[in-house]
Amino acid sequence: MLKRLVLAIALIFSASTPAISADIFSLNSLNLQGDVLYLINEGEFAVGAGTNIATFFDVAELRAELVTPEDAPVKGGLGIGVNIVKIVSKIGGNWLIETMNPSIGIVVLGNFSGDVELEPAAYISAINWQH
Repeated sequence: MLKRLVLAIALIFSASTPAISADIFSLNSLNLQGDVLYLINEGEFAVGAGTNIATFFDVAELRAELVTPEDAPVKGGLGIGVNIVKIVSKIGGNWLIETMNPSIGIVVLGNFSGDVELEPAAYISAINWQH
């Protein structure tokens, strides 16, 4: 009897945990965004592509980024940002431009040239493709 009770409690908690954690954390579907980044150490702008890996609290996004600065090796890294459209809807507003989904945030980049140099960058993205 006790074994069945423990099994029932374990099944209840294992079934309810994904529902509880979905409010805090969710993995994103395939998406790609075109970004403009400001490389803080170099003092220049660069273009790149990024993808949102996970979303926290439906607003903050964990993001992977690939950047091609002018006259420098390709850089890649991880960062965190916020989705402007979701913030506007959370405070009760309506986003009028449905085709644009801007995000802003910071990312730490490392180059792929052999020596690892981490560089902070700020990004803004407006073009968003999701599948």
